Amino acid sequence: MKVTRLRHDIYLMLLEGSYAAEVSKNKHLKHQTVQYHIKTLEHAGIVARKGGKSYPQFYEKGPNATTFEEASSRLTRDCKDDGRGVTTKQKSRTHAKGCVITLVTRVGELHRIPTGDGPLDLFPEHPYNAQHGNEFFKGTLPIDGHDIKVQFQRTERGSMLFYVWPPQVEQAAGDHSYCPPAWKECNEWILNLLSKYGGWRFGPARSFSGETHFAVSEDAWFDRSTGILESETTNLRKAWLWLNIDQLEDELASKIEAVERYAEAVEEQSATKIGHVLHAVNKLADGQPPKHKKTDDWHDEISYR
Repeated sequence: MKVTRLRHDIYLMLLEGSYAAEVSKNKHLKHQTVQYHIKTLEHAGIVARKGGKSYPQFYEKGPNATTFEEASSRLTRDCKDDGRGVTTKQKSRTHAKGCVITLVTRVGELHRIPTGDGPLDLFPEHPYNAQHGNEFFKGTLPIDGHDIKVQFQRTERGSMLFYVWPPQVEQAAGDHSYCPPAWKECNEWILNLLSKYGGWRFGPARSFSGETHFAVSEDAWFDRSTGILESETTNLRKAWLWLNIDQLEDELASKIEAVERYAEAVEEQSATKIGHVLHAVNKLADGQPPKHKKTDDWHDEISYR
């Protein structure tokens, strides 16, 4: 059984004394939908009926309620089934909310900055991603014992953006992990460092608070942090399937077409055979016994005197 926010809400309403019709009205759901979720919770041992088969039906905690509550409050953590059928939503690696995106008005030293404490490596010589006229450079800056991820983007239209990413977290789609309050000061420190020693100049900044990654399975996720939507995976087989999706779609379409042609041929042959059988039945009804005559076909053909 999947642990979802809707089921958790229904679970809480049932424990507060609401019955199915009240839950349906409060959540603006069809009565059949609410009944489905209640039966699912009951079957998993998360809720149990009170008062036998009285109407309306009320519920209390079931034997597996504690496990369900733990999984509901921590959807980002893996929860073993242990025979009770409770699973959690998929999670993926992402950055905490609060990425700061700053407009770059002038690019200074891109690869190494000569600071007062010695040279500081910023970005590699070549971009990690270059497509559709866009270039993306990724780097890591050691600040106060933490590796801070930064990124520089140069677009096809000539605009330039500098990203400072918050620490990475593990979370499911819809969960919220915010960066600490000191993060704003960290971003300002990085921009001042680049301006003072690297010759960079910056314009206004804005904060990106949306989800940058969301999982589609245990080893695949979508990345919408910058630029176009990207599909990412650690599974080589899935990567091969994604890269060859057009060819696979063409092959699947041709196989479907071949199956349809075969089905039409079988249907036509079946109609012919059925016609022969019906004809033979009619002859039998008229008192004319059939006799069998071998033909070149692998079927016996029925003929008559």
